[in-house]
Amino acid sequence: GSTGYYIIVVNANDDATDNNTIKINGAANPVVFGFTTSPTVVNSQTDAAGIQTIQAADITLSTIPVSTNTFPLGTNNNIVYVAQMSVATEPVTVNNIQFTLGGTHDANDLATVLVYFNGTSPTFSGSSFLGSGVATFAAPHTYNINVSRTMAIGSTGYYIIVVNTLSSGTIGNTVKIDGGANPVIFGFTTVPNVTDNQTDNGGLHTLPITFISVRAYEKSTGVNIEWKVANELNTDKYFVEKSFDGRTFNSIGYIRATGSATDMTTYNLDDTKPFTGDNFYRISALSKDGKTEYSSIVKLNLNKNIQGISIYPNPISKKGTLNLQLQNLSKGTYVISLFNQHGQELIKQGITHEGGNSVRTIALPKIADGMYFIEVRNADTRLVTKIIIQ
Repeated sequence: GSTGYYIIVVNANDDATDNNTIKINGAANPVVFGFTTSPTVVNSQTDAAGIQTIQAADITLSTIPVSTNTFPLGTNNNIVYVAQMSVATEPVTVNNIQFTLGGTHDANDLATVLVYFNGTSPTFSGSSFLGSGVATFAAPHTYNINVSRTMAIGSTGYYIIVVNTLSSGTIGNTVKIDGGANPVIFGFTTVPNVTDNQTDNGGLHTLPITFISVRAYEKSTGVNIEWKVANELNTDKYFVEKSFDGRTFNSIGYIRATGSATDMTTYNLDDTKPFTGDNFYRISALSKDGKTEYSSIVKLNLNKNIQGISIYPNPISKKGTLNLQLQNLSKGTYVISLFNQHGQELIKQGITHEGGNSVRTIALPKIADGMYFIEVRNADTRLVTKIIIQ
């Protein structure tokens, strides 16, 4: 007197072919049961079970436009590319992302490439980290980054590719992902149907201009301000700005930039009305698209009663540079050295001083926090001052 139901199910492979079908026709090929006895069977099976279709996820990929940006040296999370993924019919899990980082960057420009995910907007703010890789390779280079991100039916999300730049990068080199020629490739735990609408909307991103050096020195007609730059890109003008306190600056003149020089270029401008005492100078570079970048600040003291050397800022960031002011020293060649507390010489370089007052910018090596000593010497002079690096 009992009734029961024999249910036949299947498990689909991850790489099953989308839209293939499965069925049991109970009329043409009924299910056959075997028994331990020989019952009388009334077989009323039909083709009522229907046909089942294997369904893969339907995914659409597109490229979100990214502004053409400059990536300052030594900075993190600079957005290169944003891929939008929309999932229609079945949930998917992304387990790998492959992309080619193009442009003109070399092995000394980038530190790390990273992938983030944002489920609400194509912005870095509010995103979650997915994976990263070392990026010390010259372009073009293909990266494979393993990730794990599940997306539900009907959802849209944004995969954001960013880079961290090295402080030693080359100014004017570029970074880009061309989603048209080399689209971002996603790997999945299953095999979805992908409609790839990626384009070259990711933009071209440039490592901006860097000032190699800025210095100021006294001359008979006032003060000469000299600055050196390399790999200018899209630069329009350089303004020389002066301050009496190092905080409030005003322009005292400008020079038209070469604009796109690939080699180091040197510029000069005279301040014919310097202050008695401290004079602070900086250079502002104005690009043709209206962006401004600033050099470090140099200080020159025109007090004739002061002689010697001084360092500013002090303490100094160990990732930065120091400004060395030579005050009322005679014209000649000098040697500048940096020593640690054990007397080990860490920096040694020669300079030519025009006499009077001048300021030199010196790049620091990678050294530990602590107290150090700067020495300036020639055959007739030896001057030492203490600095703190932190």
